Amino acid sequence: EAARLDTGDTSAILHAGEISSCYLAIGDRARAEPFARKSLAAAAKARHRVGASLMMAHLAIIAFERNPREAALLLGYAQARLREEGWELMPPDSTLLPSLLADLHRALDDSELARLLDEGAALSDDRALSRALAA
Repeated sequence: EAARLDTGDTSAILHAGEISSCYLAIGDRARAEPFARKSLAAAAKARHRVGASLMMAHLAIIAFERNPREAALLLGYAQARLREEGWELMPPDSTLLPSLLADLHRALDDSELARLLDEGAALSDDRALSRALAA
């Protein structure tokens, strides 16, 4: 049974997502990125909202240094969807996402950050996916 389940989208969502988490936990955003993208693509294809939202949050972390505003939009989307799903973050995400939010507070003024988080929360799934894959 385990071998049967260890193929396709489910495997890509879980394994690539875990690898992305590990690389982000040690601060290696460059190595995390391809795994976050692979997991996001598989989660979107499988319509796995939690997996897609977590990987959008990972891509927000990765995008932060290049584009803090885009990172805020992606984080806003991810936080809103995870709340809707009743998902409680577990390590390392329970540390990584608050750390990103703290970085965003330092990079952007409070009103701009609030606006971007709200804008991100209002994005459609398709629009958020497009933005995340382009980030």
